[in-house]
Amino acid sequence: MDVPFTPDGLGDVLALGARGESNGRAHFDLAHWCYRFHTHARPLALDPLTEAAVGIAEEVDARWERFVVSTHPMEALLGLDLAAVRLPVEWFQGWLRELEAARAQAAKGL
Repeated sequence: MDVPFTPDGLGDVLALGARGESNGRAHFDLAHWCYRFHTHARPLALDPLTEAAVGIAEEVDARWERFVVSTHPMEALLGLDLAAVRLPVEWFQGWLRELEAARAQAAKGL
């Protein structure tokens, strides 16, 4: 995915999942983008909004992994088509609300 590792980029990724159709993107792609974002940004000195966005991206990544492992038998995981696994749309909607709340909080601090 060619989306910048920024809070706005995270918003775009979460919006894809929140719409339910993901514009042809598998939820695996969205979760992997979140993994790359938080591992890229975590070591940097971050402003409060980006720090919140990184935390949300970490949550998406962790929930993806827990969801895959908890909803599929262990023997099925090796051959599992991750592109077919879909997270609940409500989770993306909740993460998007969290990001918007962080954006509003950051705007108050300016």
